[in-house]
Amino acid sequence: MHTLKLLEKKELAEGTMAFYFGKPASFSYLPGQYAFFSIGEKGLFKKKLVRHFTLITIPSEDRLGFATRMRAESDFKNKLKAMPIGSPVDISEPLGSFILPESAGAPLVFLAGGIGITPGYSMLQSAAAAGSAQEITLFYSNRNPKATAFLAELKGLASDKIKIVATMTDDGLSLAEWDGERGRISPELIKKYVASWPEALYYMSGPLEMVKAMKKMLTEMGIKSAQIKIETFTGY
Repeated sequence: MHTLKLLEKKELAEGTMAFYFGKPASFSYLPGQYAFFSIGEKGLFKKKLVRHFTLITIPSEDRLGFATRMRAESDFKNKLKAMPIGSPVDISEPLGSFILPESAGAPLVFLAGGIGITPGYSMLQSAAAAGSAQEITLFYSNRNPKATAFLAELKGLASDKIKIVATMTDDGLSLAEWDGERGRISPELIKKYVASWPEALYYMSGPLEMVKAMKKMLTEMGIKSAQIKIETFTGY
C-alpha cells in the first residue's frame, strides 16, 4: 500500500472526471493495469471507502491518475471530488493482465465504449510514446462528442501505426456537431478500417452488456476466443 497526494481534479467530458496524484518512486506498473484506491479516516471504527480504477497515465509520467463517470449515489466519488488538493489517498499495488503484448505481432483492435476507454488510453499513449511498430486500431463508441472522454487526446495519437475511429450513437447529431462515423461498432465498421481483421487480437473494455454484445459479434465473425481479451467495467 502507498499513500499519495491529490494533485489535480479535472472534468474530461460531460459526467466524467479525472483525478491525478503524485507517484511514489517505488510504484511500478504496466499500461492497462488497475489499482484499488481508498479514502477516509484510518482506525478500527473508522470507515474507509475503497474502489478500483484503471490507471490512465503511463509509467514514464511522474504522476498517477484515473478517470471515472461521476455518480450522485457514489459516496467514494463524491467524497473524492470534495477533497482539497493535497489530501492523502491510499493505493494498492497494481493488478491486472489486460496489457499490451511483450512484442509487436498480430494487429491489435481495441473496442471501447464510454469510460471503458481507460485501459486502452493508457496502452495507446504508451505505444505512441515508445514509437512501437505494433499496428493498433481503436474503435471508440459514445453518445456524442461532449460525452466522449479523451477525444482530442486520442486523435492526437493517430499515426501510420495507430488508427483512431470514434463513432457516435446519437442520431440527432448534426453534421456540424459530428462529421465522423456514426452508429454502434459493427462488423462492417471493423472491416472498413482493419484489412487483416481475421488475424487481429481484440481488446474489449466497457460496460458488461456492451462487452457481451461485442464478444458475440466477434464470435459470429469467426474470431476465436484466444484472440479476445476482455476487461469488464461493473458498478462504476
